[in-house]
Amino acid sequence: ENEDSLLDIFLRRRSENNDENFLEFIEFQFLSENEIQYFLNEVKFNEINEQIWSKIVKRLELPVKLNSNDIG
Repeated sequence: ENEDSLLDIFLRRRSENNDENFLEFIEFQFLSENEIQYFLNEVKFNEINEQIWSKIVKRLELPVKLNSNDIG
């Protein structure tokens, strides 16, 4: 929840501070699924730098837990 709140704050502030990329401070592996979806909807590819990408990679490397409703 703390990391989710932090992302919310940073995404709101980013419009005020175009020259600073606060997203570099987010630890994506601790975001909830809903907050990841929010990030994906709000942030464009050209706003992601190498440092942000490496943090996203850490999230992508986490195990995926599927339930029976997810399997088609």
